[in-house]
Amino acid sequence: MTPTPEPPPPETLPLPPEVDPWALEVGDLKQFGYCPRVVYYRYRFPDFRPETYKMESGESAHERIRRQMRRRPPRGLPSGHTYHERLLYAPELRLVGKIDLLIETESGLVVVDYKNARRARPNWKDQLAAYALLAEATLHKPVQQGYLYLIPLRKLEAVPLTARRKRTVQERIADIIRMIQQESQPDPTPKRSRCLDCEYRRFCNDLF
Repeated sequence: MTPTPEPPPPETLPLPPEVDPWALEVGDLKQFGYCPRVVYYRYRFPDFRPETYKMESGESAHERIRRQMRRRPPRGLPSGHTYHERLLYAPELRLVGKIDLLIETESGLVVVDYKNARRARPNWKDQLAAYALLAEATLHKPVQQGYLYLIPLRKLEAVPLTARRKRTVQERIADIIRMIQQESQPDPTPKRSRCLDCEYRRFCNDLF
C-alpha cells in the first residue's frame, strides 16, 4: 500500500492569528467538556495563560509517553502505515491538532490518542472524533474507528467514530467559535472540585 501524501503541516500550535484568528485546537473540544469557561477565557484573554505545576507535569509525562510509543506502539492496533504526532490543519473546519498516532489501512484511517489514565472520559471521545474530522478533511480518507490507549493499564479502548458523533462535534466547534466571537460567557462546570487547580479560577468572580 502506498501511503497517502501528506499536506504540509502547520509550523506551530496554536496557529498564528493571522492564519485564522478563530481556529480551534482539537484539545479545546476535550477541555470544553471538562469546563467550558476554560476555553472561553483562553481565547478571550490570549495574553493570559499561566502554567500551573499540574499542567507542566502533565505535559512532561505526555511527552515521555509519546517517546515510548514511537519506539513501541500499542499492540492490537490495525496494521498499516503509521504517522506519529501528525500536526494537521483543516481551514474548512477551523480546526488544528496533533494526532498521537494515525494509521493508514487499506480501508481508511484509524486515529489513536494516548491517555495517562485508567478510565476513559466522555470528553476524550469527542476529542477523538475531532481528530477523525481533521484527518478526513486533510487526507481525504474515511475514519470510522478510533482508539484511546490507557497507558497505566496498557489497554486499548475502541471508540466507533460514527457520522452522528462527528456531526455533534462539528456543531460543538461552531458553538464554541460563536461563544468566543459573541463574548458570551458560558456556565461553569457543575463539578466545583475541578476549580481548585484551575489557572483561570480568578476570572470566575460569580463563583469565588
